[in-house]
Amino acid sequence: MIYLHNNNDTLGQKIKDRLLVESIAHKDVNVEGEESFLRENDHKIVGELAIFRFLDALSRDLDYSRSLGADACIMDNRNGSIC
Repeated sequence: MIYLHNNNDTLGQKIKDRLLVESIAHKDVNVEGEESFLRENDHKIVGELAIFRFLDALSRDLDYSRSLGADACIMDNRNGSIC
């Protein structure tokens, strides 16, 4: 994902904060004279409502993916061995 931002844009700061809190991999690119936006592959996501709806959905997907990849260890009750 590419995060394109205008340094003087409050929306850009909100997006940046959200990406950092969620630990979402992204590349920052400064754009002058435009409102901040996201680009996912060839899809441009513009406007605060659309951006945060996208980030909400992405966050849910990442939470689900992370839950599947969690480290698990099973203890064998018969002999006490772990994993």
